[in-house]
Order: sequence, then C-alpha cells, then structure tokens
Amino acid sequence: MSLGTKIAIMNHGVIQQNETPETIYNKPSNTFVADFIGSPSMNLIKGRLAQNLENIYFIAENEKDNTQIPINNYELKEKIELNDKEIYLGIRPEHIHFKKTNDNDFEVRLKANLSEYIGHEQIITFNYSNQEILAKFPSTLKIDLDKEMNLFLDLNQISLFDANTKERI
Repeated sequence: MSLGTKIAIMNHGVIQQNETPETIYNKPSNTFVADFIGSPSMNLIKGRLAQNLENIYFIAENEKDNTQIPINNYELKEKIELNDKEIYLGIRPEHIHFKKTNDNDFEVRLKANLSEYIGHEQIITFNYSNQEILAKFPSTLKIDLDKEMNLFLDLNQISLFDANTKERI
C-alpha cells in the first residue's frame, strides 16, 4: 500500500481489484478486498435496505429497535432495485467517532465488549445488533466496557455490498 502507485488484490489467482491504494482502501470492489485491506479490516454489517418515497435506509440484521441508517448520499455504481435488498454495510474502524465530526454522521448507541490497547491507540469491540464491529480511538480516551455509549458513524465513508454477490453496489 505504501510503496505502490497502483496495486492488484488477488484471490485464488483472480484479480479482485487493480487500482491506486487510495481507491482500494476507500472504495473496495467487493467484501474480499474490504476484508483484506486495512488493520483492522472494514466492518461488514449484515442487513437490508428499505426505501420509502425518496429516502433509502439501512437496517441491520436482528435490529431490535428497527434503527434506520439513512444512506441517501451514497453513490451507487448503477441503478438497481434497492427495497428489501440484503446487503453488507461496510465502515472502517477509524470512521466510527466518539464525537460528531460532520453533518453526515449518524448517531448510534453501542456497548463496548472488549478493549485492545496498542500504545497510541486502542481498538474497541462493540456489539451492534448482535454483530461485532471494531472502532479505533486514541489510547488517551477512556472507554468503559459493558456500558452503552453514543458513537457516530461517518456516512461519507461507507461502502455497500450485495449480500449474495459480495460485490460493491
């Protein structure tokens, strides 16, 4: 990633994506690339899309509160039928924030289950709708385990993948 101007990601001898490191990191072509690049890798939250009038929402699988994450600003690769489509919402751990950073951040309430201290930063494991997601924070930030807290998902940085084909939509 740090040496190449263009890199290819292969899976069993088949090129999955051949782009600049920035494009591969920010817009992975499928769930394999999303999972392969980054440390820790991109969170992939299984769920479905819901559409009403002009709004499109993501609802996580097993979501008890039926929390709807608005994804109207997402740039789809092509026009497809979205209503009730099973997908993965991808978000990198560094795009989950402790404080609101921009107008397109979406607030969620999560419980921290595990903390991994790495020196200058910590990786916290949260439970989101019975799915494990990771977030990166500075190690100076105090995160209480087994306590719910408000976090913000940067919706400018998400990726959506078809749950059946695993390809970016």
